[in-house]
Amino acid sequence: ADDAVVSMIELRNLSERNADISFNAQVAFWAGIAATAPDFDVPDMEAQRDRITSRSRQWVTGYYMLVASALEEDDLATYTAFWATEVGETWDGAVSEALEEMYTELSFATGQAVGRLLPQNEL
Repeated sequence: ADDAVVSMIELRNLSERNADISFNAQVAFWAGIAATAPDFDVPDMEAQRDRITSRSRQWVTGYYMLVASALEEDDLATYTAFWATEVGETWDGAVSEALEEMYTELSFATGQAVGRLLPQNEL
């Protein structure tokens, strides 16, 4: 079952998608802080990309291993076959785009809120 889960993750490009979403959300968070606390030194996020990507891969793999542990191998094969179809790819892409947009907007707004508090507190 582990190989089947890894195959599904690779087929759906989940590691890279989630790493990109996570990276973009973190960039948005720091941009939100910078927007409301311009004197704050924003960290170099590009220098952290590899760490974020590595952690995202670990999280995605662990999550899907746990979720798939409740499935029979035939069920997992059915899901994987669906993700390989045009409909599955389109649906997966649309959900990923919506998640990225929502998560990035939320992260920016959270950064703005933190930036407003910076004059009162140190991070």
